[in-house]
Amino acid sequence: MNSKNAILVLLLLSYSTAGFSCGFYPFGEDLRFCFLDPKSFQYGSYSEFYYTSNSFDSDTSQKKAITPNEQLWMEYCGQKVSLEATRAALTFMPADAIRPNSPNAMVAFLYAKKDLEAVNYLRFAKECETINAGVSDVWERGEAVSAKAARKAIGQALRCARTTQNPQLSRRYAFQAVRLAFYSGESESIRNIFEEFFSKGDNDILKYWSLYFNCFGQENTALADFWAAQVFANAPDKRFAVYNQLYDKSSLESAVQYAASNEEKANVYVLEAVGKHFPALVDLERIYALDPDSEGLDFLLLREMNKIEDWIFTPYYSLFNPSVNSAKLQYDDDANSEAILRRVESDRLYAQKVLAFVSSANLSKVHDPMLWQSAKAELLFATMRYDEAVSTVSAIEERAVKDATLYNQLQIVKALAMTARQKPGFAVIVPEVRRILLANSTNRKFIFAVGRELENKGNTTDAALLYAALRPEYNWEEDSRSMVFWRQKNSKSQNYYTDYYSDYFSYLNHVYTPEQVALLIADVERNKRAQAQDDFKSWLYEIANREYFALLDLLGTKYIRRDDLASAEKTFKKIPNVLGAQLYSLGAQRE
Repeated sequence: MNSKNAILVLLLLSYSTAGFSCGFYPFGEDLRFCFLDPKSFQYGSYSEFYYTSNSFDSDTSQKKAITPNEQLWMEYCGQKVSLEATRAALTFMPADAIRPNSPNAMVAFLYAKKDLEAVNYLRFAKECETINAGVSDVWERGEAVSAKAARKAIGQALRCARTTQNPQLSRRYAFQAVRLAFYSGESESIRNIFEEFFSKGDNDILKYWSLYFNCFGQENTALADFWAAQVFANAPDKRFAVYNQLYDKSSLESAVQYAASNEEKANVYVLEAVGKHFPALVDLERIYALDPDSEGLDFLLLREMNKIEDWIFTPYYSLFNPSVNSAKLQYDDDANSEAILRRVESDRLYAQKVLAFVSSANLSKVHDPMLWQSAKAELLFATMRYDEAVSTVSAIEERAVKDATLYNQLQIVKALAMTARQKPGFAVIVPEVRRILLANSTNRKFIFAVGRELENKGNTTDAALLYAALRPEYNWEEDSRSMVFWRQKNSKSQNYYTDYYSDYFSYLNHVYTPEQVALLIADVERNKRAQAQDDFKSWLYEIANREYFALLDLLGTKYIRRDDLASAEKTFKKIPNVLGAQLYSLGAQRE
């Protein structure tokens, strides 16, 4: 390729990245960094309340695999019936299929035990489902008939509740009566039935299910909120409904007066705090003082950690504002990178306060000590106490190794801290971090964060290689949250159509100097042989090797922009002539 042709082709290439925007701009969950994944902990029954930039998390896949009703029936059958058979009997089997020759193991077990009271109850419960569906029919088809059937069923349920010898079945009949009364709009009946059967006795799930319906007809708002908080704490399957349909935030302080114990008080404060998108340390401290063993407290701590990650790591790594904004947070959407990073420093101060609280907790009293220790490790990292973060993870990782998912979460924090603690100008990917990166080769935001830490320390070569590792094929229509979008200080180019990046090559094109690109190319050349014998290097250099000539082309283009034509020509001579058209096509497709 002669000099004139090279210059012509490469001038075209230099403008090929100035494409046209399709209108997409990253926001919300597209941007949020989260390293302490709530799905790694045992709080699936709170999954709707995971911290998210959406109103609520729509992923309920983390809910417990077994519902409270299924658990009750499995216990009733002495744990001799499988979950699958129990679920089939409760969920899919119609009333007329409950008979002696049923192939269902749960029904067969009850008949074998001659427990006809339980069999009759199952049939009745199935019939109640049909009645309740008719009463609540939004099209009012046959509502009068269904209401008459509901009143008859309520009477039958109460008769059975008063005469059945089995205490659990008696309470189950009473619950059915409460539920029927609710769908029939009979608030007074609900109160009377609850008072007769549930005001005394065990605080079991049947009581809390009934209490849920009893809340709706209560005229005393503060008392209803107190009850709602107790249902939220003790009936996992009712949590989302309680939060959305029952409680009144303005009366929660008044609700505390009805608590008979510190645990009940703590339950009120858990309900108050669970939806907050702003700092909730005061709530954590208050609940800990009342009931340190509260499961709700542990979930709130996990949620607070996810907030802190968003407030610190999202802007620190991406230079976007946190994914969640509110009137109380007041992030400036037009803030420049310097202002965004100043806000990060103030959020690190808040993280220090949360760290002090977590460090002062008595781990022998809390519900999940491993969560508290994991939170401490990440808070140490968030507050830039890197050596302490590494030592904290090292002290607990052996206990976490039986839980592969939790163990991996700790390894991610450890890798970030080990990278960040290195001195500027001397930062590298240390062997242990290599292992963790390879184990998390699909976790793009983690990979990018390690790269950003290296870049901040002056190692732009390894940073570029990690950014290149973000590029495996991606379907935009599936989920942009798995992508990484980032800005760079004062990096907006006159010929670049947006202020963010999602592709390593565009980033190198507009941000890296010719010297930095030359160092990257030299590193790729130097490590070609080593890659065949090293899984990590094979992964790390895969994209850079594949696009080696494109990188040479980029370097030559950068020399032209600098008006260093001699260096440009020398670089272009390393590119085979047949690749010219391919390189142009590649450059045109990048945007």
